[in-house]
Amino acid sequence: MEVILDRDKLLNTLSHIQGIIEKRSTLPILSNVLIEAQDKSIKFTSTDLDLIFVEEIRDSNITKNGSTTISASIFYEIIRKCSSGSKINLSLVSENKLELKSENSKFNLLCLPSSDFPFAQEEAEVNSFSINSKSLLKLINKSKIAISNDETRHYLSGIYLHKVKTNNQIYLIAVATDSHRMSVSKIKLDKDINFEPIILPKKAIFQLSSLLAGRDEEIKISNNKTKIKFNFQDCVLISKVIDGKFPDYTQVIPKKNNKMLEISVNDFVTCVDRVVAVSSDRKEGVKFDLSKTSLKLSVNNPNSGDGTEVVKSNFNSEDMSISFNSSYLIEAANQIEGEKIVYDMGRDRMIVRGGDEAPTRTTRAGEDATTVLKTKDNERPKMVLQPESSQSQNIAPRTDSPDVATRNDTQIGFIGNNGAPVFSKRSVTSTSLGTLPKGTAIRVLRSTDGWAEISSSRAVQVWVYGKFVSTSSGVGTATGSNVRIRSTPSTGEDSVILGELNTGQQVRVLATKGSWKKIEAPESIKVWTPSSRLEFSDDMERWSKDWRAQTQSSSH
Repeated sequence: MEVILDRDKLLNTLSHIQGIIEKRSTLPILSNVLIEAQDKSIKFTSTDLDLIFVEEIRDSNITKNGSTTISASIFYEIIRKCSSGSKINLSLVSENKLELKSENSKFNLLCLPSSDFPFAQEEAEVNSFSINSKSLLKLINKSKIAISNDETRHYLSGIYLHKVKTNNQIYLIAVATDSHRMSVSKIKLDKDINFEPIILPKKAIFQLSSLLAGRDEEIKISNNKTKIKFNFQDCVLISKVIDGKFPDYTQVIPKKNNKMLEISVNDFVTCVDRVVAVSSDRKEGVKFDLSKTSLKLSVNNPNSGDGTEVVKSNFNSEDMSISFNSSYLIEAANQIEGEKIVYDMGRDRMIVRGGDEAPTRTTRAGEDATTVLKTKDNERPKMVLQPESSQSQNIAPRTDSPDVATRNDTQIGFIGNNGAPVFSKRSVTSTSLGTLPKGTAIRVLRSTDGWAEISSSRAVQVWVYGKFVSTSSGVGTATGSNVRIRSTPSTGEDSVILGELNTGQQVRVLATKGSWKKIEAPESIKVWTPSSRLEFSDDMERWSKDWRAQTQSSSH
């Protein structure tokens, strides 16, 4: 194989591939890109066995046909650092060596034979239709903000795509939910289509968004029950779909919210963003105090202070107060096209849409969208006026067991035979806080979706901001009230608040990292573990004895 390629075209192709390859795969070949030179076309293929991506560079200078595979990440890094506008010469000097030349640079890259590359079946042609790339990108982008990160409910880890016929109109609808919010977007189609409802996985969604950005062309979509295929002019993306049943989302969309708030999109986003600046936690709850002509937004953070903003608005009902996650508010508002935003207010959820003067997200394809948000009444009772109904229905009910309830009463128990990993959130992808050994006494604060929120008699290693903890001989004393205990030495979005220290409270300091201190957390912290790792007990006497003994042991 001998070819000459334009550096900039090659770099663009390799950048798309980076989102596909597995950099730490147990199969080395999956970290490679397959290069095939044939006549005047060079084809680049990458796969992780769930996704297949193929991109073609046409009208290439090929002096000798051939194929090989090389490390996609190394190849990308070399090309990225070559001069823009330069030519890249590739020559396969042996079965396991590819020579790369550019200007004064020369590299010999180790190869694996193309015969080792896994070729998955590409048939996904049962149903097919075409759609404009810009319309598809808007549909995907307006939905992906609500995708769940909870791996225990895999059927929520993607976007539900399906066809609906309403009043003789055909729509392609995209739905996503993380159980706290739900986004429903739709595109009006010119004709009826054969389309099998599917759940598109998260990785495929973000790869698809990247490919669609900046394009204006017709995309052919084909699918069956297990795969979906997107055909571009110069590339193809094939993805397996999630095997699962998406919940009936129509059940949780409020039908008769008669309280409507209308406000300028720009004014609202600006005010929310400004008022939450008082807190380092970008997920801080924002309290709404609504009156006929104005909306008061407020944040009250015990560690940093409080802030308020008053903005003009129109509200068609009696005064009311309610609170929402600030990140959810901003993300939903940023998806609205037009100058006005309307909130259809309810006691346990509201609908966000565009105002009547500027219809919601109107495009030439007739697109519109709805975003449903769940209130934070139970999560932040100190910041809100408790609504009359605080027991809101879960946005995304379980499909396998719709009657599963969440326990809010405390139970006692122990860690089971195999020990139990603990996490900052109810997801194995969240921050790991270690493993509790067999027999550890625990309190179960609540259970949901196969996870239990617990407090433990054995200290878990967590972090606090160092200036609020004085240290002497390995013992730390909290010097401020409501000192936050975090999962990581950071105040970023991934750092979960697990509890608080009070003034004078003592803890064992384990290490220091920059301005942060790692401590053995007190028994008051709340962490998550799989419910299957727990054993429950009614023996209060035995449990109390073990709890006291283990707590005393941890303090020494």
